[in-house]
Amino acid sequence: MKKLIKWLGILVAVVVGLIALVAAIGAFLPRDHVAVRQVVIDKPAEEIWAVMADFGAAPSWRPEIEKCERVPDQNGHEVWKEIGEGQEIPYEAIEMDAPRRMVRNIVDPNLPFGGGWTMELSPSGTGTQVKITEAGFVSNPIWRFVSVVVIGHTTYLDLYLTNLGKKFGQEVKPASPAS
Repeated sequence: MKKLIKWLGILVAVVVGLIALVAAIGAFLPRDHVAVRQVVIDKPAEEIWAVMADFGAAPSWRPEIEKCERVPDQNGHEVWKEIGEGQEIPYEAIEMDAPRRMVRNIVDPNLPFGGGWTMELSPSGTGTQVKITEAGFVSNPIWRFVSVVVIGHTTYLDLYLTNLGKKFGQEVKPASPAS
């Protein structure tokens, strides 16, 4: 029995040590970040915009979103809550300049992260370049570690753009803009 208690104590110490290490590393990572990804979709900007701006229909082409609910406006702007992957995240449509530019910000101050996406559509050959810039922050050091080391800042940008391409029957490969 004493051996079991000793091993349990060691196990608890290791787990606590790992959590402390993750928190310490997260505390040294930058709180704020900017990530940019883009794709070209062989459709006119107006068609792409219509899909992107129909927030309520997002679950039909974004598998990670189970449901989108309209919630009360904030600052005179539409707010939609995306529900999926165990989270509910409300987004305020700050700017809607069809079919060129859309800005959406997270409006829940209780989340361990926040920020927004600026989505820009511009002509590119026979199609439209869709570029998303995420300007975000992760306030909690443990979440920051997970965001940087485990998930990556471009994962959800890539997922959104890949699913947008699929909506139009196209395989797209999100990339960073050329410098």
